[in-house]
Amino acid sequence: DPVAVKAVLTLKYDKAPKYQPIVKPFMIGTKPYSIFFCNGDMWKNHRHVINLQFNQKLLKAYMPVVNNCVKTMIDKWQSRIDQNSNNSEYSEPFNIHQDFMLLTLDVLLQTLMSYESDCQTSTSIEDGDKFVAAVVDWLSAWHSRMESPLGLSEFLYTTFSCRGRKNLKSAKYMYEVALKLVMDRQDLYREDPEYQSDKERLDLIDILVAGSQENGK
Repeated sequence: DPVAVKAVLTLKYDKAPKYQPIVKPFMIGTKPYSIFFCNGDMWKNHRHVINLQFNQKLLKAYMPVVNNCVKTMIDKWQSRIDQNSNNSEYSEPFNIHQDFMLLTLDVLLQTLMSYESDCQTSTSIEDGDKFVAAVVDWLSAWHSRMESPLGLSEFLYTTFSCRGRKNLKSAKYMYEVALKLVMDRQDLYREDPEYQSDKERLDLIDILVAGSQENGK
């Protein structure tokens, strides 16, 4: 019932915890601080900060970014189609599932933190952008941990599994880079109170930093 769902999420947020032990195996190197996992007053504060800033005008400003990312994927497909057309004997199939995953990653990185990468066009993720490679590797932990006999224990998986140690290293690097981006953005807002108004488009870091300042935190 949509009415009941709204009541639970907005009025009884402390009675409907989202972070449960069952999801812990998917959270290599992270803590339940995200709005998607946290509960109680932490969730309420996150939601308040975000609600202060989100509006239709802001969301529409993201559309050029999304469109450009989609165009990158379409251009890549067209290039592959042209290559197959020139080969009369054999047409090589390609994995569009992987392409859509990289499209999603490209959109998220640009809208969340204005981070532009070559994740869609790079021939090798591991040999390309180090931050992107860390994100992709961390996301792969969700599946590799489920397939590992050590996966039910984060300690065992990240201590005795080569894959687990690599996932944990990626998670730590990803966190360090993201934290530095947030701290640098906070410094910009302190040095220039008009920084937000001077930007053509705000990303999620801008929204959170500006919102937390308005919230007095």
